[in-house]
Formats: sequence, C-alpha cells, structure tokens
Amino acid sequence: MCDWESSPKLPAHLAALRKSLPEIDSETEGDATLMETADHWVTAYLEGEVTVAPPLIVKPAGSEFRREVWDALRQIPYGETMTYKALAARIGKPQCVRVVASACADNPVSLFIPCHRVIGADGTLRGYAGGKAVKRHLLLFEQTTLQKH
Repeated sequence: MCDWESSPKLPAHLAALRKSLPEIDSETEGDATLMETADHWVTAYLEGEVTVAPPLIVKPAGSEFRREVWDALRQIPYGETMTYKALAARIGKPQCVRVVASACADNPVSLFIPCHRVIGADGTLRGYAGGKAVKRHLLLFEQTTLQKH
C-alpha cells in the first residue's frame, strides 16, 4: 500500500489490506528490500528522474472490476491524461463512468497506479486522495519533466 496520510480512504485501505494479508503487520527481510525499492522509486519519481512505472509487482486488494480499472490506469502514459469516460470505454464498459471514478478513488497505491492522470470530461480536475492541489501539481510536474527530457 502507498496511500496519502490525509486520504479519508486510508482506514478502509488498511482494513482491506489486513483482511487480505493478515501477516502484514509483521516484517520480514524481504519486506525491507521491497520498501527500499519502493522508496527509491518514489524518490526518483518526485525528483523527475523516472518516467516509467515502478519495478514492483503491485497487486492491491480489490474486486475484479477495481483491479480491471487499476490495470487500465497503468496504461496511461506519464505526463498524459484520460477522462473517466474514456477510461470506462477502454475497459469495455462505457456506461460505467461513475463506478470507474469510484474505483479510481479506491486506489490504495496512487503513485504506483497513476489515478491522478484521470480527469473530468470537461478537462477539470476531479477528486484525488491526496487532494486536488496535489493532483494538479503531479500533472504539471509530469508535463514539465517530459519537456526537460
């Protein structure tokens, strides 16, 4: 899990994680390596050094539909955006825009699965677990980073 401390969904994300992985509160040697890899990627991302997905297998707990939406989110290129409507169409469920938006909101690994790249049909920023200001910053940051490379 990689969630925003300020997210109102954080308690639900933790509960779902503990339900699917009861051993989550114990730490193993492999966990330290995983955390180091995740930390290195997040740091490099926030410094504009990486524009590719993290070198981690990320499988958040969620329904089959949510996992389908999250898989589609991974396909949105760095620095680009997609509307909720286009995302719903991409997964073959164009009538499910609101449910797709809900699945985006339930993403417990928001930097690893980039739900900040999804916007409203009119181009406006909709909700984001880190807040709209963070979403705006991430989108501008990615676009600026691409222009530098």
